[in-house]
Amino acid sequence: MINRNRKKIIYFISILIVFLVVLIMIRIHTKYVFYTTYCKDYYSVIANTWRYYEYDQIIEVNGEPDKTVREKYTEYGDYFIYHEYDDGRLFVFSENENTVGAITLRRIEVTNSEYRFGRKRIGVGTDKNIIEKVYHNSYQGLQQDVYGTYFVEDGNFSIDFYFDENEKVYKIVVGESDIYHGTSGWKKVKKETDMIEICVEGFTMTYTPQSRQLTVDDFKDIELGDSMQDIEEQLGEADGWIGAGILRPVYVLEDGRTVVCYFTYPQVCQDLMELTVYNGHDIDYVLKRYDE
Repeated sequence: MINRNRKKIIYFISILIVFLVVLIMIRIHTKYVFYTTYCKDYYSVIANTWRYYEYDQIIEVNGEPDKTVREKYTEYGDYFIYHEYDDGRLFVFSENENTVGAITLRRIEVTNSEYRFGRKRIGVGTDKNIIEKVYHNSYQGLQQDVYGTYFVEDGNFSIDFYFDENEKVYKIVVGESDIYHGTSGWKKVKKETDMIEICVEGFTMTYTPQSRQLTVDDFKDIELGDSMQDIEEQLGEADGWIGAGILRPVYVLEDGRTVVCYFTYPQVCQDLMELTVYNGHDIDYVLKRYDE
């Protein structure tokens, strides 16, 4: 009887050890860690756009800046462009004079308390202790760098918070993070080797494959008139964007086809008017469309 119980204990311990070893191996080889994302798109709040950061479109939506400064920062023709608005916003772009049209949004600085982020409505004037609570479950929470600046990494954004003597926010700086922590809670280091190139509607699009497996059925609950924000709340972020000047979001299906979203107001991705399924450059069929 004693030997039988001993064998059971040894068997149980062996199973437990194997289970722990498997968990450790999965942990070592996995690329993903779960975190909570507080705000999906900080730029959309400040720039009045939804995941659409082309230079010309930002100017079109927000108007000409009240002050512009162009500053050269390398001998190879690299410049910073500072667009300042009187309402407390400063847009910072980078440009290379040898590359036509290559103007990239780098960060936006805000000192206006009217711009509020997320369900807790944080912004300029918010107490430091509230900021700490809001980002408690975000990647590493509120941190402080070697220069004394407080920052958080939330989704694919890095946000700097500047506090006054009363520990209230007086300036916020928003930029894209080097590490992508995902609006669905997944952290993944961006790697060029993960990228896949496909053809969609006459354009070449490069994207990083995701673990989700979308089918046409997943788009049944997407309604005409939805915004890009509505769509992302159901499906997650688009796999990529295509277009020349006016960009369109693209979702990649598990069978290799793609779904392209068309909006009545493409600059701000509002009022979905058509969903079209593409097989490479060719239209497979129109999934949904406003009646003409």
